[in-house]
Amino acid sequence: MEKGRSESEREEKFKLLEEIFRELGLPVRFKRVSADRWEAFLGKEFLCSFEVAYTGEAWTFGEWLAYNVARIFACVVEAEFWHILRRLSGRLGLSGEGIGEFLDKCHLYVIGGLGRKLVPLIDFIKKTEVEPKWLRGIGRLPFFVDHFFYSQGDVFVSEPYEMSLRDLKALIAFCESHGLDAKILGFSRWFPGRTFRVVVYPRGRASEDDSRGADEEL
Repeated sequence: MEKGRSESEREEKFKLLEEIFRELGLPVRFKRVSADRWEAFLGKEFLCSFEVAYTGEAWTFGEWLAYNVARIFACVVEAEFWHILRRLSGRLGLSGEGIGEFLDKCHLYVIGGLGRKLVPLIDFIKKTEVEPKWLRGIGRLPFFVDHFFYSQGDVFVSEPYEMSLRDLKALIAFCESHGLDAKILGFSRWFPGRTFRVVVYPRGRASEDDSRGADEEL
């Protein structure tokens, strides 16, 4: 009885996933591989596989649904992108390194540009116009900063594309001489995937992301 109910619940969740893509108008079809595993296809092209079993204790249904919808949608976008690229390569005369450069720009302006719009919606560090107290009167910071903003709790955030060893040493020395702490995160608002985040805040006072834990930033 318990097994039958479990299978019925999985079927209902799978049907909901199908309905979502049908409503989105995406030509995605699904195939059952085993009792708990399914595969998604775009036409004849395999997209990805997923397990309904992840709706157990470790995953809420909402988490499972968001995870798989995002994975399948990302695969659909990737498949459509490669289709467009193949059609454009001849028209644009792309070959060899030219295709690589084109992909690099697409990553920067498509993925990074989209991320700039979406990341602020889930960012755990909220912007504020109030300059940190410790920053007032200092003038120019001794390390490289780019795309910076402030957050509550006297937090300063910089999101550069790169920092040299000299910059990192200067950051450490600056923090030690001004009673500050700092951390570097892979999460960023400005062109995600190309920039990283440097958070500077008063020593002994947790920055906003500390309350969530280092492993939860993404």
